[in-house]
Amino acid sequence: MRLFTGYFGVYLTLIGWLFGNDSSLAYEITLDEVYQQAVQINEEVEIVKQHFNITQKTEVVALQNVVFPRHLWQKTYEILFKLSILRRKFNLVVLAVPSYEPSNTITPLAIYEQEQRILTEFSLLKRYLGIQIIPSDKGTFTYKTVMDIFNLLNHSSQQIDLINKGELSPSVLFSQAMRVHEDIVLILNTLEIKNKTTPPAKNLEATPTDVLQTALQLLREIKRLQKLAGFETLDTYALTAETTVTSNILFHFTGIILAELQTLKAFLHLRYAATVNSNLYEDKSPADVQQILGWSLKQLRLIYALN
Repeated sequence: MRLFTGYFGVYLTLIGWLFGNDSSLAYEITLDEVYQQAVQINEEVEIVKQHFNITQKTEVVALQNVVFPRHLWQKTYEILFKLSILRRKFNLVVLAVPSYEPSNTITPLAIYEQEQRILTEFSLLKRYLGIQIIPSDKGTFTYKTVMDIFNLLNHSSQQIDLINKGELSPSVLFSQAMRVHEDIVLILNTLEIKNKTTPPAKNLEATPTDVLQTALQLLREIKRLQKLAGFETLDTYALTAETTVTSNILFHFTGIILAELQTLKAFLHLRYAATVNSNLYEDKSPADVQQILGWSLKQLRLIYALN
């Protein structure tokens, strides 16, 4: 597409999207240290589950070689978001979970810092609940990969769902879909594309599976644009290893979509355009979630249609 590629006059290499080094730092965080923190987070989750006498475990399908560093950051966002739901249940102060500014690199340090924020949240929560157990020292780790870290964080995230006693509501999913919508509107405005689209008709019989199919269509459209810009793209088919579509799985997919949109925003040099914080909505249904994702899909296709 001449407009999308020629507009910027540069070709971004794939190397720029791998973990980078910052020579100005006195100490470089490694993937092994990031994994070690993820192990500690998992331990904290189990300690809180034990406090509430939760013996159930959610079986999580481990993914293989399909994610990038940006998805690690999004998974830490997901965990912090779920912890904010738990804080609200205990009438504790709830802070908006922040977004990161679009960047060409997500370093191990950025993920490590997010994990530290998660561990701080667990420390505070345990104090409020009177829990004095601390995680055991699991030692050090070697040769850990982005995929190892992602799978462990994903496991912890889904165990937190058990603590929160149920799936995320469609209203919560709608809040994330609106964040997707806002990012896409920003991209269109930056490209000065006239947007006269209207929301598609609402499918009142929409199921979570229908929402997932729309989300996957949106991911594939993003993938088409990423290829035009020279990015290494996500294997969207490998992401569908889960057999049961739940609200929690859909939350995971909206996070993947948001992570992928950051690549396009960074390509457009929207350095300071962090995704907006989520708002609270009420009485939303899967039909509402599918409709806003479907509208986002129509809008994103305006870019490709200009070829």
